[in-house]
Amino acid sequence: MICAVYDRPNHRVTVKGHAGAAPHGEDLVCAAVSALLCTLAEAVRRLERNHQVEQAEIRLMAGDAEISFVSEYECMVNTVVDTVCLGLECMAEQYPQHMRFEVIRWARDEDAGVCPCD
Repeated sequence: MICAVYDRPNHRVTVKGHAGAAPHGEDLVCAAVSALLCTLAEAVRRLERNHQVEQAEIRLMAGDAEISFVSEYECMVNTVVDTVCLGLECMAEQYPQHMRFEVIRWARDEDAGVCPCD
């Protein structure tokens, strides 16, 4: 099961796990999620080069990814991240047996960013 959390107030996307929808190398759910995360990572890198994002941290590993940053350009960066996360949300709706997705919309306690599968 892939567990994805978009912590919107803190500009952080965390994705953990494997879909298990097909054998390794043939899993379309994993491939789609990977493509979305790679797209977001590159968008954050470009925003950082354009000085619209600071303190970008990008970790993309099989079954464990996190992308976070700081920005004063809330409207613009939220549009970029929201769009990619819409893809993650659609994947979770289409493949609920293989993926869960949660959006944290308001700052909250230390449980923020906890995988919804836990």
